[in-house]
Amino acid sequence: MKVLLWSYNIATRLQLESTWAAEGATMPKKNTTEVPDCIVVDLAMSNVLRHIERLRGTYPQVDIIAFGAKFDAEMFEGAIEAARPAAG
Repeated sequence: MKVLLWSYNIATRLQLESTWAAEGATMPKKNTTEVPDCIVVDLAMSNVLRHIERLRGTYPQVDIIAFGAKFDAEMFEGAIEAARPAAG
């Protein structure tokens, strides 16, 4: 499984990458041309909703999983909206 991880928190990145690698997952670089099996996004990143919108546009068929250390209902709702495919 290829997991594209978007998180600027180095501790989070290292822990998730280590755990996923132990389970056999690979983590392509952010600038990859490979299509990931899923995308995991840290809601604590700046401009995260723009990142999610761009990722949705680039990978319309790939599941996007958003996570955060604190629950923020407004950010959660924004992430859902940003991840929805464009109407049209």
